[in-house]
Amino acid sequence: MEKITVEYLLRQESFLRYCLHNDAEAVKYWNNWQEQHPEHAAEISEASLLATNSSLYLQAEAVKPAAMVRMQEYLQAGPVKAPVRQLNWKKITAAAAVLLVASLISIWLMQRKNEAEGTLRPLASIMKAGEEKYSIPARKLLNLADGSFVLLDSGASLRIDEAFGSEERNVYLSGTAWFKVAKDQQHPFRVITGNIRTTALGTAFRVEAPAGSNQVQVELEEGKVAVERKLKNGHELIATLMPSETITLHQQDDVKTEKKQFAVNGLQAWKAQEIIFDDAPLTDVISQLQVLYDQPILLEDDQLMNATFTGRFRNDSLSTVLDMLCFSLNRKYRTTADNKILIY
Repeated sequence: MEKITVEYLLRQESFLRYCLHNDAEAVKYWNNWQEQHPEHAAEISEASLLATNSSLYLQAEAVKPAAMVRMQEYLQAGPVKAPVRQLNWKKITAAAAVLLVASLISIWLMQRKNEAEGTLRPLASIMKAGEEKYSIPARKLLNLADGSFVLLDSGASLRIDEAFGSEERNVYLSGTAWFKVAKDQQHPFRVITGNIRTTALGTAFRVEAPAGSNQVQVELEEGKVAVERKLKNGHELIATLMPSETITLHQQDDVKTEKKQFAVNGLQAWKAQEIIFDDAPLTDVISQLQVLYDQPILLEDDQLMNATFTGRFRNDSLSTVLDMLCFSLNRKYRTTADNKILIY
C-alpha cells in the first residue's frame, strides 16, 4: 500500500466525499479506517482540514467550468413556490473531484511555502492615527477609523496623520492605492503624495504615485475630487475631476495637464485582481465585497453571522465570487427588487 501522506489522502475521491459529509458509505469507511490506523491521526486531521476549507473551491480554477455549470441554475434561482430542490452534493463533488485533486495538492504545497515565507494576507484591518502600513508582497484592504476603506497595492505604504479626524483626514501615500471615502463634510479627506494633494468629501478613486517616480496619476471612479499642487504659500488647484476622469501630473512641473476619460472597467478589474480571505468572519467578507464591487450584499440567515471564510479570488466577476461563496456555504443568492444581493 502506498505510504499514507496528506497528498495521498487528497488523491482519494472517497476521502473528499467523507470530508464533505455527503456520502454515508465514505463516512463509514473512513471512520472505520481511522479506528484501525490511529497512527495516521495527524495526516487525517491535516488533510481533512484542507479538504473542508472553502478555499479549495475558490482557488481551484478548474472547478469553476465543471461544477458551476451544474450549479448556476440552482444558485441563481429566484423565489420558488414549489418545494425547494436539494443540492445534490454527491453528484457535484463527483463531477468536480477529478479536476479538484490536482488543485488540492498544489494548494497544500503553496500553503506550506507561504507558511515558510510568512506571506502576508490582505485582510481588512483598522489603521490608527500615526500608523504606517506596508503591503509586501500582497495587497491589503485597510479599514480606517472613520469608516473609509483603502485597497493598498503590493509594495505601497500608507501613513495616517496623527491628527486624523480632528479637523482634516490626511493620509500620506507612496505607491498605488484605491480609496473608498466615508462621507464627512466637516472633515475633508486628503491623500498627500509629495507635492500633490487629492481632496474628497465622499467618493471612490485611485492614486498612483510610484516610489522614486516624479509622476502622480489620479483616477476618479465616483463622486468628485480636487487635485492640487503644493506651493510655497499654499496649494494651487490643478483640476477638479468628475467620474471616469483621470489626470497625470508631475511633482514639480507647473505645466497644466489636461484631464481625460478612462475606462472604469479597467479599474474594476484592477480591484478584483486578487482578493484573499484567511479564516475571515463572513460579515467582514461581505463588507469587503460590498466595497470592492460597489454592490449592497445582505445575509438573510442570522446563523451565517458567526461563519468564517477562507479563499482567494483572481480577476473574478462578482457573480463568480458569489457563486463560489454560496457553494462553500451551501446557500443561494438572488438579486432583490431594489438591486441588492441577498444570500439566503
